[in-house]
Amino acid sequence: MNNHQSHLSSSVHATMQHWHYVEPFAKTPSTQKEYRQQQQLLKELMALKSNKKDHHVITLLQLIARNLKIYEDEHFPLKKTASPIEILQYLMEEHGLTQADLPEIGSQSLVSKILQGKRKLTAEQIANLSHRFHISPAVFY
Repeated sequence: MNNHQSHLSSSVHATMQHWHYVEPFAKTPSTQKEYRQQQQLLKELMALKSNKKDHHVITLLQLIARNLKIYEDEHFPLKKTASPIEILQYLMEEHGLTQADLPEIGSQSLVSKILQGKRKLTAEQIANLSHRFHISPAVFY
């Protein structure tokens, strides 16, 4: 067996040893319980205080966000043309908020620029909004 095959075998072996920890987050949720578990892990990963999350954390965040979006599209469909701006406008209307009521995004002027389409929501702003409104960040992507 050459070094590459040996390394591959140990990688596969290591993956299989830890698969029972990874599997719940590596697949699209099929039940509401699995959905809530993935939402919780996503919140925990997003709460990491590091400004520069390592690539493993970012990859896991992307995987879970994708899985949650697939579940949400199937179980909580929005109209297909809803943009992040339309979602934000809807949330503001539903909660009776003005541009000045969203410190999670920034100043009133920044919120205005986002609502006008002059600026895009950042990942941090999306995380803050998802926390405030108790929704998955995936709805903004």
